[in-house]
Amino acid sequence: MTIEQKLTSILAQLASFQGQAFFQQITQLISKAVLADYCFIVRIDKDLTETQTLAAYHDDRAVDNFQLQLDNSPFAKTISHQVEVYENNISELFPNNIQLNELSIKSYIGCVLTNADNEIIGLIGVLYQKNISEYQSEHQLLKLLVNWISAEIERSDNELRNQHAMHQIDVQASIIDQIHDSVVTTDLQGYVTSWNKGAEIQFEYTREEAMGKHISLLYRPELHEFLEQEIIAPLQKNGIHELDVSIRRKSGQDFMAHLSLSLLYDDAKKPVGMVGYTIDINDRIVYEKALQERETHLRAVMETLPDLIWLKDPDGVYLSCNQRFESLFGAKECDIIGKTDYDFVDKELADFFRQHDKKAVIAGKPTINEEEVSFSSDGHTEILETIKTPMFTDEHQIIGILGIARDITQRKQLQGQLKERFEIYQAAINTSDLGFWIVNYDAQLLEINAAYQKQSGYSQDELLRLSIADIDAIQTPEQIKKNIKMISQSGFARFRSEHFRKDGTIWPVEIVTSYSDIQGGRFFVFIEDLTDKVKSEQQLAYHQQHLEHEVKKQTRNLNNARIEAEKANKAKSEFLSRMSHELRTPLNAILGFSQLLLINNDLPVNHQTSVTEINKAGQHLLQLINEILDLAKIESGQIGIHIELVNVKDVINESIVLVESLAAKKQIEINFNEPVNAVIRGDRIRLKQVLINLLSNAIKYNHQQGQVTIQTAIKQQQLHIGISDTGIGIPDEKLKYLFKPFNRLGAENSGIEGTGIGLALSKNIIELMDGRIDVDNQQDSGSTFWIKLPLEKG
Repeated sequence: MTIEQKLTSILAQLASFQGQAFFQQITQLISKAVLADYCFIVRIDKDLTETQTLAAYHDDRAVDNFQLQLDNSPFAKTISHQVEVYENNISELFPNNIQLNELSIKSYIGCVLTNADNEIIGLIGVLYQKNISEYQSEHQLLKLLVNWISAEIERSDNELRNQHAMHQIDVQASIIDQIHDSVVTTDLQGYVTSWNKGAEIQFEYTREEAMGKHISLLYRPELHEFLEQEIIAPLQKNGIHELDVSIRRKSGQDFMAHLSLSLLYDDAKKPVGMVGYTIDINDRIVYEKALQERETHLRAVMETLPDLIWLKDPDGVYLSCNQRFESLFGAKECDIIGKTDYDFVDKELADFFRQHDKKAVIAGKPTINEEEVSFSSDGHTEILETIKTPMFTDEHQIIGILGIARDITQRKQLQGQLKERFEIYQAAINTSDLGFWIVNYDAQLLEINAAYQKQSGYSQDELLRLSIADIDAIQTPEQIKKNIKMISQSGFARFRSEHFRKDGTIWPVEIVTSYSDIQGGRFFVFIEDLTDKVKSEQQLAYHQQHLEHEVKKQTRNLNNARIEAEKANKAKSEFLSRMSHELRTPLNAILGFSQLLLINNDLPVNHQTSVTEINKAGQHLLQLINEILDLAKIESGQIGIHIELVNVKDVINESIVLVESLAAKKQIEINFNEPVNAVIRGDRIRLKQVLINLLSNAIKYNHQQGQVTIQTAIKQQQLHIGISDTGIGIPDEKLKYLFKPFNRLGAENSGIEGTGIGLALSKNIIELMDGRIDVDNQQDSGSTFWIKLPLEKG
């Protein structure tokens, strides 16, 4: 077929299509005409960055999830009017475009779609999974269809906007009718020209009965003169007038009303009519606040509305505006009147405003558009829904354009949130394994998801003909009715029941339901199939019984083991006590005789050296026995702590005296310069034992001619005693073993005497006095051990 024949065929087949059907049909026809693997039509936003797929066709069917990827794509090149045809190996030219690779695309032909103002609004294209060499006819066909497709996009958009505009016109037209009080306008002679629903309710006359009648129909005959002299005359003289007056309804009932009157003016500030706002003030106290609000509203309706309101003449010159509009231009009304949009905003935006003014005049009726504007008063931005209404004389001569703009920023946000929530709702009920119902107050099923249909074996149509009583295998209709009433009061319920399947079998379920009073009462019900859960619960009950039996058995075994451990611990303590006594007796003899031998000056030097080593070894062994015994007593809870008031400074000084000789051997200086005078409650002897142990370690593990520093401080109701050395420090990986008994952290091969018990014993003693021991360590730079004890209160 020739290009003309293909075009004629396509146009003939599209004659009866519009909107979405048009786009789906034309992509199908184009795809077949040019033998393409894919054909698509997308709408493009004004920034040329976001696309919306209007229709896509592939492999003899429409593609619902086709989304064009613009980044790193040939489509972006087409939009910028650079390249419309790629004949071969397109994926090599755009290696980062995932879409081309996934669809195995090798060639592409595309054309941009433009509106009447030559602005890009979309893109039409075809994709091939093969290389193409002859493409001129296909390209020409797309170009011939561009204008038609563009026109249909514009027509569809205009139709949507017009539908929205008509809705807004109806909304705006009902504003006055939404006011509960009466709003009546008349000409200067007092004949009614408008009559709202509030007036119909308040005065009992319908709009048809009141229109064209003199306002005197609302007053008793004896008040007609009063009406002319005290109401109409003062109003026409002063422009506004307020008073309380007796008004008669159609039924003949009189009531006191507060009447607020204002003159209506034309563009020339000439009065052309009167407006009256009437409030029933029989109950003055109830309506006092409303009266004050209505006064301001009646004097200037425009100023009380939250919308931007303005009036222009046919040439776009401002005639009036409200305060809300003043904030848009950041100027007072007196400075806006007589000027145009070009005096306040840039030319592009002013042209936009003027273009929509003209559209309203040409249409001869209200038009609606959305626009995002920045307010000059404070710089904030709003999305406005603007209605522009042309105003005509009785001879249909244009006299101006009335504009009303409402901030719909929040509405746009809420619409987005609502859409998201609806999608979540749809996903929740259609993808969940839980059954779902919506039920009314009469226990009728209104909506059922696919999960419950599968669980029950019923189809949706079958379920919609049933009630809960037809499905529930446990509850009677009376019980169901009672439960519905209870749930509607509490708002929520969770319970178990059983349901009938279509085949007559019964299955256990758990029901979770919530209530909302919308639409006369709706219950939202989730149904979980408990078949597997009930089996699991039965198995769990069996295993639980077995486990309880095993726990009781193990508890008995543990009690027996605890008793045996306590016996063993007691035996250990008795053993250590006896052994310490048995070991001390010969040790005392060894130490005593060695000391006597040392007194004898007649011993040879080599014998004196040997006796000295014997005495030194005995002293070390005696210290080890004492420390082991103390540790055993602490572990068994038998060590005695004698609590008394202790002056810490004195105990530290006494401890220093006892280690001075040890320090002198290594020429180590002990510093205790600025002690804190503090009193604690503790065991004086045990505290001295700990201090001597820490000072001895600081000396033994120090360098020759090193230093030991003692510092005290009070922090957070605690006394801190720090003992620092300039020694070798402790390897970081061994710190966790620091307070373990018999662990010397590798110092057992150093030649430095020690038992490995002192730190563990010291830690336990300090903790018995409600304190603790910490250490600050820097390897190769020394360590600081901190004793932290609570201060004596007061």
